[in-house]
Amino acid sequence: RNRSSAGHEQRSIMFIADERQVYLRQRFIDFLDSLLFGNYHKVIEDLIESNERRLAIDLNALRQFSSDLATGLLREPGDYLLALKQAVEELVGAIDPKFLGHGDIHVTLTGG
Repeated sequence: RNRSSAGHEQRSIMFIADERQVYLRQRFIDFLDSLLFGNYHKVIEDLIESNERRLAIDLNALRQFSSDLATGLLREPGDYLLALKQAVEELVGAIDPKFLGHGDIHVTLTGG
């Protein structure tokens, strides 16, 4: 292979990985927006109001919403936790954009 085709292949793989992250982030947003699996919108509002930096996600509720997401978090935590954290930050930013400027939000998993 010449260098240009190897570089093109690497960019394609990165693009696929980016698309996957976008898809996972959107699925986590759908979960967090769902009232059936733990009103996370309200939980996030309370988190902002009390100036907390830790959000606990119930793995059992996530499993009920999507067993694929729950399994992915356990088998590929790097990719899935990044997408979950991005989803949480997106929702926090939609509720109170200034809150994100004061430090990271830590996402933890409960249940199992």
